[in-house]
Amino acid sequence: MAVRKWTVVKKDKKRVRVKDKTGKEKTLLTPTGKVAKYKAEMKNGVCIMNDGKRKKDEKGRKKKLTKAQRAYRAGYVNALGEQSAIFKKKQKG
Repeated sequence: MAVRKWTVVKKDKKRVRVKDKTGKEKTLLTPTGKVAKYKAEMKNGVCIMNDGKRKKDEKGRKKKLTKAQRAYRAGYVNALGEQSAIFKKKQKG
């Protein structure tokens, strides 16, 4: 399997838009962006793609979060919040 080399097209605090040499673009999320995405998904109860559009199922309807997906996202957000608190406490000294 060949390794793809991505070049940055656009970058902000939450997302990084990258492109490979064939021109295929992809949106990657920073940890802050991932938490924001997960919070929005849990609030609205629907799946969201990295570029902010809503995911749809094979029939074209909005794809809803399952209980397992909601639980994973809640755990991820909680864990990152704890890591952030630890980091801030260490920075204070």
